[in-house]
Amino acid sequence: MSSVYKREFKAFFHTVIGWIFIAAMLFVTGLYFTIYNMLQAYPKVEYTLQGSIFLFLIAMPILTMRVLSEERKQKTDQLILTAPVSVWAVVLGKYLAMATIFAITVAVTCVYPVVMSFFGTVAFASGYCAILAYALYGFACIAIGLFISSLTESIVISALCTFAALFVTYMMSGFCTMISSTGNILTTILGAFDMRTRCTDMMNGTFELDTVIYFVTVIFLMLFLTVQSIQKRRWENTKSNRAVGVFTGGFIAIIIAVCVIVNAAVGLLPETVTSIDVTQNSLYSLTDESKEYLANLEEDVTIYVLGSEGDDYIVDKTLKKYEGASSHISVVYKDPTTYPSFYETYTDTAPSDESMIVVCGDSSKVVDYADVYEYEIDYTTYSQSVTGYDGEGLLTSAIANVTSEKATKVYIITGQDEQEIGSDFTDTMDKRNIAYEEITLLTMDAVPDDCSCLIINSPSSDFSEADAKKITDYLENGGNAFIVCGVTTEDMPNFESILEAYSLGITGGLLVDNDSNSYVGYPYYIVAKPVSTDLTSSLSDDYLLFISGTGITEDASGDASVTQLATTSESAVVKSNPANMTTFEAESGDAQGEQILAAWSVITAEDAEASADASSDASGDSESSSEITSNVVAVSGMGFLNDEINSYVSGHNADFFSSCIAYMTDTDETTVSIAVKDYGVELLTVTNRSVVLLSLAFTVILPVFLVIFGIIVWARRRRR
Repeated sequence: MSSVYKREFKAFFHTVIGWIFIAAMLFVTGLYFTIYNMLQAYPKVEYTLQGSIFLFLIAMPILTMRVLSEERKQKTDQLILTAPVSVWAVVLGKYLAMATIFAITVAVTCVYPVVMSFFGTVAFASGYCAILAYALYGFACIAIGLFISSLTESIVISALCTFAALFVTYMMSGFCTMISSTGNILTTILGAFDMRTRCTDMMNGTFELDTVIYFVTVIFLMLFLTVQSIQKRRWENTKSNRAVGVFTGGFIAIIIAVCVIVNAAVGLLPETVTSIDVTQNSLYSLTDESKEYLANLEEDVTIYVLGSEGDDYIVDKTLKKYEGASSHISVVYKDPTTYPSFYETYTDTAPSDESMIVVCGDSSKVVDYADVYEYEIDYTTYSQSVTGYDGEGLLTSAIANVTSEKATKVYIITGQDEQEIGSDFTDTMDKRNIAYEEITLLTMDAVPDDCSCLIINSPSSDFSEADAKKITDYLENGGNAFIVCGVTTEDMPNFESILEAYSLGITGGLLVDNDSNSYVGYPYYIVAKPVSTDLTSSLSDDYLLFISGTGITEDASGDASVTQLATTSESAVVKSNPANMTTFEAESGDAQGEQILAAWSVITAEDAEASADASSDASGDSESSSEITSNVVAVSGMGFLNDEINSYVSGHNADFFSSCIAYMTDTDETTVSIAVKDYGVELLTVTNRSVVLLSLAFTVILPVFLVIFGIIVWARRRRR
C-alpha cells in the first residue's frame, strides 16, 4: 500500500492538478476568512468553513476524476488486477494520497483560530470541532469520487457524475423539505444521504459522535464498493461469473446493512452520550439546576413544538437534552401547516411558529418562540442582533409551572397613571412561575386574598384614602409590596401614608448625584451597588440604575425594621423644584448628602386571629400563638422597571426585582430560575494593516505561489 500511496501522491504534484486543487481550496477559504473573520471581526472559524464547503462540489470531482478512470482508459488497470498486492491496498493507497492532499488545506485552516487569537478571544474547542467536521465531509466526498471514478473510463463522465452525486447530498435537506415538511418514511431514507446538514450541525458547537460514525461508515462503504467494482472486472470473463456476481451482490448487501445498523444503533444512544457541548458558554448544555429538577421529576410532561424538527438547531438540541435528562419528558413536533388549530386546545391566542406548549395533565404553559432569544438593536444602523438565549430558562420554568401544585399570584396596581412594567421584569416572574395580573383598587372592595405581593410602579397621581386603606389592610395581614417612587408634581399624602406605616417616606423633588463615579450621562441617572442582604446576596457586585427618582427616607422611631439596600454618594442633592432648577448643584431649599435609593422594611407582629383560634382550641398550651411577617421594598426611580434602563446595567435591575419578589413570595427556594445564556460574540479587534497583510497572505500570495510553483514543476517534467 505504501508504494501505491507514494506513487499517487507524487503523481498529483508532478502535474498541476494537486497544486491547483490546494491553491483553489486555500483561495476560497482564505477569502471567507478575510470577509468573516478579518473584515467583520467574527471570532468564529465556523462561519468561514460553512461558507466554503460548497467548493467541494467542484474541487473534489477534479481531484478524483482521473485516479481510476484514466487507468481504466489506458488499460493500466490490468496492472492492479495482476499486481502482487491486494485490491484493498491499491484502493487505500490511492484514497490516502488524495486525502493527504486535502489534509494539507485542512492543516492551513487549523492556523486560522490561532491567528484570530492574536486579536481577541477565540473559542478553540468549537473552532477545531468545526474543522474536524469540515475534514470528515471532505474525506467522504473524496471516497465518493473514488468510487465513481472506478465505474467509468471517461474522465469527463467521472467528474460530472461525482459533481451530481455531491450536489444531491448537498441539496438533500432541501429536497426532503419539499417532499414533506413534517417528515415521512421517504424523507427518513433520503436523509441518510444528507451529508451537508450533518457537517453544519457539528459546526454549530457540538461534537456529534453519530456524525463522526456516519462519515466514517460512508468512507468505508465507498472504499468497499470501489474494491468490489475493481474485483468485478477481474472476474468478468470467468466461467463462474454469475456465481461470483451473486456472492458479491450478497456481500455488498450485508456490508450496507451493517453500516445502516451501526448508524441506527448510535442514533439510539442518549443525547448525553453522543453529543458534547463545546461552545464557550455551554449553550447546548443544561445547567445543574435544571438537571437536578428534572432528576426529581415524577409527572409525565409533553413538550409540543409548533414546528418541524430542524427549524431551529439550538432549540432542537435543548429539547433533546431535556428528553435525555428525564424519562418523564417527551417532545412532539406539530407543524402548523399540518395542524393549524392544534394550539386552540391550550390557548386562545395563536403563538408564533416554533413556539412550545408544555403540558402535564390538565395544566399547560406556552413558551412563545419570540421570547426564546434576546435581541439588541444598534440604533446607528437600525440592525438587530441576537444577544441571549433563554430556551432552557423558559422551558424549565414552564415544566415547574405545569407540575406545581401551588400557584403564586402577584397583582400590579393601576389607576394612578403608573409607569408600565417592562417585559424583562414580567419575564422574570414568568420564569419563577409567578402569575401576575393588573388590578384597579377603585373597583374592588379589598386586595384579592390570593395576593402574594403587590407592585406599585411609580404612580403619578395619589391614591384615594379608601384605596390606600385597602393596601395598608392587606399589608397588616402579612402582605408584601414592591413600591417604586418617582418624581411627581402633585402632593401624594395617601401614597406616602402607605410608606409611613413601614417607617419609610420620600423626600420629594428630583434626586441627583454629582459624584462623577455615581452616575452615567446625567446626574439623575444614578448607579449604585446594593448591599448584601437576604434579598440581594447574589447582586452585591452588580450596579443598579435609578433614573428620575426621589430620595427614600427612614423613620428610626417607627415599628418597622428598615434595611438600606442602596444609597447615593455624599454628593447627592434633592432638587426641591426640578422644573425651575438652573444647576444640578445644591440651590436654596435643596437637601444635600447621602440619600437612600432602596430600602427594605419588615414588620413582624402577632397573628391575633391565629392566637384567638389557638386559645379556644387549646388545653392551656401557650405556645400555640403565631406571628406574621410583612415586607415592603421601596425603590427610587420612575424608570427602574423599564426595559431600556435595565439594558444599560446588563439586566441587573431585573435581577434585583426578581430576587426581591422571589423572597417576598417564598418562591426563591421552591422554583428554578435559569439565567439567560449569552449568545453574542465579542468581536475581534483587527487593525486595517493586519487585515490587508493577512488577506494578501492567505488569498493571494500563498495560492498564487502554489500555482506558479506547480506550473514550473509540470513544465520541467514536460521537457524531459
